[in-house]
Amino acid sequence: MKRLPALFHSAAAAAFVLLVSSVAAADSSCEATNDNRDSRCEITCGEGERAVCSDATGSNPPSCRCESDED
Repeated sequence: MKRLPALFHSAAAAAFVLLVSSVAAADSSCEATNDNRDSRCEITCGEGERAVCSDATGSNPPSCRCESDED
């Protein structure tokens, strides 16, 4: 079995690091609805925030908001 050149290993390692860091910094999103399915919300939060969504009962409006990851 031939060994791959060191340059290929370095490039593969760099690509892996970029992939992992982009997944870790991905936006957070969620959606919610109510029991009657006549009200819906969805939200996408940026880096450093997490999306929090809660379904609602009956015809009440669902809740969608962003919260800081630091909480």
